[in-house]
Amino acid sequence: MFSLTVICLLVAGALAEAEPQASRSRATFEEVLTSMSTRLKSQLSVTELEDLKSATPFTWSAGSHTLSAGVYILKSPNFPFLYPNNYDRTWTIVGDEGQDIRIDCGYKIQYSSSCSKDYLQINGAVRCGIGHYGTDSDELEIRFVTNRFFRSIGFVCGIVVPSAATTTEAPPP
Repeated sequence: MFSLTVICLLVAGALAEAEPQASRSRATFEEVLTSMSTRLKSQLSVTELEDLKSATPFTWSAGSHTLSAGVYILKSPNFPFLYPNNYDRTWTIVGDEGQDIRIDCGYKIQYSSSCSKDYLQINGAVRCGIGHYGTDSDELEIRFVTNRFFRSIGFVCGIVVPSAATTTEAPPP
């Protein structure tokens, strides 16, 4: 089974004790992560799926990262436990050959109506509460900000840097 599914199971156990039952109209974080891992799996090649099985979740230092083709996991500090207060980090991620990068995130972050307290921002799209967000881009700017009050469990993102497309030059006329 692949790493994001394992993370889903760990999160589900933590949520069972920490969270009241979610409204039937809103997805639980476990459902979001399961859906996220299913979507991510359906987008990956066989080689990328194998890479994801061996990917180890870790927290990168803030700053710029140039990644070679492969599958990576970015998660908030302490995930799946409570993230720290007063945290503000930005990661900029590009492929080493300029290729588009896929990111698919599940998150459970303190909700506020304008997402002004704690939030996950990916290429300008600001998210909070419980949900999922995914996008493709040749450069990802990911920012995670928390205030000094309430905390939650944060986010986990699967990042896929595909192999650069092989191009063949057309013969001269």
